[in-house]
Amino acid sequence: MGKTVIGTNLEKEQIEMNISDLSLRVSIYGILIEDGNVLLANQFGGFDLPGGGLEMGETFAECLEREYWEETGLKVTMGDIVDCKMNFFQFREEQPYQSILIYVTCKKISGELSKDFMTQYEKDGGGDMPEWVPLSTLDDIKLFHTVDSRPMIKKAVSML
Repeated sequence: MGKTVIGTNLEKEQIEMNISDLSLRVSIYGILIEDGNVLLANQFGGFDLPGGGLEMGETFAECLEREYWEETGLKVTMGDIVDCKMNFFQFREEQPYQSILIYVTCKKISGELSKDFMTQYEKDGGGDMPEWVPLSTLDDIKLFHTVDSRPMIKKAVSML
């Protein structure tokens, strides 16, 4: 076995990954804050910031706009970069990833909350209606991601 790294799965369990098995995944997540609430996607048994993987040929803004539309039904524009993280993770039984996660602020242009535009993959993961979550309850909710997005949300609030 060649060089390995330690990553996590969605249950936050540490797993050893062979670097020759890793694929690079760049993703972008939008932080939309209105009236003391943050908009979160409701999927995979918890909450997460709307966003996801960059497709080949997409700009960051195009990725954010597509992912936000799919997961929330809202059209948004990308704002400022809040933070950038890197981790190693494995989702379900898929191949392991070295992931670069970019967190940005965003602004709502139009639309109504909906789950009608989710991909089949998101629906299969229990995708449900996105929710406005009070910032005051942020520390009490279950976030479903390998990276805790609370610090990025709090940083975005301080940037307003």
